[in-house]
Amino acid sequence: MTAENNLTMTETSQSAVSKIYSKKAIWGFSILFAPIFGGVLLRQNLIDDNRRKEANIILLASIVFSMLTIFIVNSLETKTSSLTYLLNMGWGAILSEYFFKKYFPKDN
Repeated sequence: MTAENNLTMTETSQSAVSKIYSKKAIWGFSILFAPIFGGVLLRQNLIDDNRRKEANIILLASIVFSMLTIFIVNSLETKTSSLTYLLNMGWGAILSEYFFKKYFPKDN
């Protein structure tokens, strides 16, 4: 009976732990695609953690980051993809290092 209770408690505690996207996944999606994709992953993490207000703020920030990238790259005479990747790296670092650590300080 005790072994059965321990098994049930272990299964319950494992199902209670929510799976979240890692900092590396958020940063990688931000670099390869656009900051909005990293923002959507971070937003999903926050929604799973019942933080809807913060989730919407993150989504708005990632949209602004993506629009800033488009504006900066299009305002230059010579359009290079390396500048886009550098900007995406910066925005992705803000999303993964600042915002992720702010809302999930114990998770890596």
